[in-house]
Amino acid sequence: PQAHAVILMTAVAACRLAGDAAGARRWADALRERHPDAAVQDYFTTLPFTDPGARRILGDALVAAGLPRASRRP
Repeated sequence: PQAHAVILMTAVAACRLAGDAAGARRWADALRERHPDAAVQDYFTTLPFTDPGARRILGDALVAAGLPRASRRP
C-alpha cells in the first residue's frame, strides 16, 4: 500500500547518499506533495531492513533530506 511513497523515499535516500542534494530535494518535494504524512518509520515498515547499519545510513539520509522519523498521523 505504501509502494509509491517508498519508491520516492528510495530516490531521496539514493540522491542524498550520492551527494546529489538538488536531486534529493526534488524527490523530497515530490514525496511531500503526493504523500505529505510520509515518514522514515513508513519506509522501514514497508522495507524491514534488519541490518542496523543499513537502517542507520538510510534513515539518516532520509532525515537529512527533511523527512520526519515518525509519522505525524494519529
